[in-house]
Amino acid sequence: MNRSRLVRGALALGALLLTATCSGRAYLRSSLPTLSGTLPLKGASADVTVTRDEYGIPSIWATTEDDAYRALGYAHAQDRLWQMEFFRRVADGRLAEIFGADLVETDRFMRTVGMGRAAGADVELLDETSRRVVEAYVSGVNAFLTSRSGALPPEFVILRIEPEPWTVRNTLSVAKIIAADLASFDLELEHQRALDKLGEAHARALGPPYPAYGPTILASKPAEGRLGLNTPPTRGVPLPRVDDTTREVLSAVVASHASNSWVIGGSKTASGKPIVANDTHLTLRAPSLFYLAAIHGGDVDRAGVTIPGIPGVILGRARTFAWAFTDAMVDDVDFYIEKVDDEGRYLTPGGLVPLVRRDERIMVKDKPDVVHVVRSTRHGPLFSDVDKRGGGRALSMRWSAVEPARGMNALLRMNRATTWQSFLDASREFDTAKQNMVFGADDGTYGYVLLGKVPVRKKGDGMLPAPGWTDEYEWERFLTPEEKPFARSDAPPGGRPLTDGFVVTANHRQVGDDYPHLLTRIWASPFRAMRIRELLLRGDKFTANDVARQQMDVEDALAKRFLPRAIAAAEAAGAAEAKEELSKWNAEARADSRGAAYFYLWLETLRKKVGEDEWAGDKMYFPRFVLIDTLDRGGSVWVDDVRTPEVESLDALARDAMREAAQTVGRKTWGDFHATHLEHPLGRVRALDALLGFNVGPVKRGGSSHTVNVAIYPEATPPFKNKDGASHREIVDMGSPDGSGSGFVVPTGQSGHPLSVHYRDLHRLWLDGRVAAMPLARPAADALARHHLVLTRAP
Repeated sequence: MNRSRLVRGALALGALLLTATCSGRAYLRSSLPTLSGTLPLKGASADVTVTRDEYGIPSIWATTEDDAYRALGYAHAQDRLWQMEFFRRVADGRLAEIFGADLVETDRFMRTVGMGRAAGADVELLDETSRRVVEAYVSGVNAFLTSRSGALPPEFVILRIEPEPWTVRNTLSVAKIIAADLASFDLELEHQRALDKLGEAHARALGPPYPAYGPTILASKPAEGRLGLNTPPTRGVPLPRVDDTTREVLSAVVASHASNSWVIGGSKTASGKPIVANDTHLTLRAPSLFYLAAIHGGDVDRAGVTIPGIPGVILGRARTFAWAFTDAMVDDVDFYIEKVDDEGRYLTPGGLVPLVRRDERIMVKDKPDVVHVVRSTRHGPLFSDVDKRGGGRALSMRWSAVEPARGMNALLRMNRATTWQSFLDASREFDTAKQNMVFGADDGTYGYVLLGKVPVRKKGDGMLPAPGWTDEYEWERFLTPEEKPFARSDAPPGGRPLTDGFVVTANHRQVGDDYPHLLTRIWASPFRAMRIRELLLRGDKFTANDVARQQMDVEDALAKRFLPRAIAAAEAAGAAEAKEELSKWNAEARADSRGAAYFYLWLETLRKKVGEDEWAGDKMYFPRFVLIDTLDRGGSVWVDDVRTPEVESLDALARDAMREAAQTVGRKTWGDFHATHLEHPLGRVRALDALLGFNVGPVKRGGSSHTVNVAIYPEATPPFKNKDGASHREIVDMGSPDGSGSGFVVPTGQSGHPLSVHYRDLHRLWLDGRVAAMPLARPAADALARHHLVLTRAP
């Protein structure tokens, strides 16, 4: 959302004047929560104690599970009320109601997807215990809303809105939108766009095979490098357009981008017990997506990462085990080409069937309501208009994210599991998000399992829209837990062997060609996994502090692979200084490195030179993994600048790219081009940011899209804005889980209130690669406590 979108209608001049005065700031400070003392908690069966450490991280001590989650809901509302409001409005398609007409298209998209409606169906799938627990959490949120005093958080004051009561459906809609992943959504449409504009050869080159030198998560037969795009191509498909605002909004909410995790077996650790490490790579935002908490009540005894709006620890540890997630990159979105007639019917194998219509009323701030018509097929909603020129064709979408799910039941069972065995049993039902999960236990057991729904297609690979009037390309079913890849150190039947003494997941390929089912063809490039494996293979007796250093590693395996080509390009370009800097560069993407600046500017300039010209002014789609495949092969159909009469080689384009990069770099370092800036939605308005300090940063940043300490940027030209990165870090040594370097961190702070001391106080730890201790033992937690709040039983 740019400045104009926020200012028009949403940001009243009176609110700006209010915050500009001392009395206005004092008024806004009255919305800061009470962290010590005694407060009533409506619905609690007994008193609940909430202690907070120096960073405001709560430890919740309750007698029952219900009261523990009731208190978590209260704490979430205390610290992240605006974030929760934003999340539920995104999921329900209700942003235009507070931001104005420029968000109508975003609301249209979300209403078409139907995330909020799908959450309503999920409510009916809650088991009795889960329903009770979620209702307790919801009652905690609402207890804060009804008992609070003073102002609402600044965003509510500025936008002149008040929060509605929280509901069970709100919790499930937040869970659905957080788990959504648009990666395969975009990929399929971009392949079709390339097919229509450039032809089959160019489209096929956009689906390169997984590199033969790339490792797999589990021991496997080497991959044979099969190309994707195995669905028969169909030309002239009407494509939906997802506007930039919608993409920006969704990227600020979803939690499925990329990540690193690894578990080291006790044979390679100093403690003799497994160490679990995790850093999730999501959009960097203020406040952070995640909220740290320790929760104790009934069988729940957890510490780690929570998400405001949702009960339970998503990533973290129990007394006897710890776990971590990374995006499994499973392709769970398919588009279907539908044949639609003038009477609102579409063709199926059984004949013409009426489209199902629903009218969605979108409220718009200071404007009349908008009625959005959604028409659906057996596959899902239509995402494009009917193109009568193409014989009445339209595009529908099937997405597992909006299908009925019991993930909340599984999450809450995972949170009350007391052994790793019961934890794994509970995880088998986790069907909300597609995740690689590693775990380690204090008895020495460690392992890996793939979670989530994996569709089994009758035919095709989901890389292009498929004919919808036939049953040939339908989803037959989802893989069973027994069919999904898994491995454990105790070698269970059906599992794969663990031979290295560790497991690494970095969104790379899970298994090779000996695995009988298609999981995906959209893995991340293998370079982060390669570097983590290199670090683990060359050492042993690792400690939590060693793992912390590994998480901050910026040696780039991609740069090591292609550095000789960059040096050759510098020599061919006559760029002597670039050649000198690159020749002595150690492939570490440090912020103060000139060699890194030359390499990454060259790489991105080359990506643009190879991929941009064919699009002839349309938006370029030529992702880095396609450039990597082009460099590995020494060329592709994309190489050659079609705007010139000559036929350029890859070497010639590499030379020209280095010439341009050398002119840009000059005396600058990588950090001069590459910075991390954690933005708040309202921080786009400079006056508000200056008055309230919504944004965190910018900070010059090392790292790259392929380093372990990841710093992802989308641009092909500088400045490179590090928009995605480690949204949390976790290190748990099961030999010393309450100390010796074990802990968690998020990029900003616990509070979502810009005037709170806890809004950004974890940022320095995050930059330095440190974590905050989160002990489960009561004496250790009490020793860290700086605030004591007793939530008393209230009718």
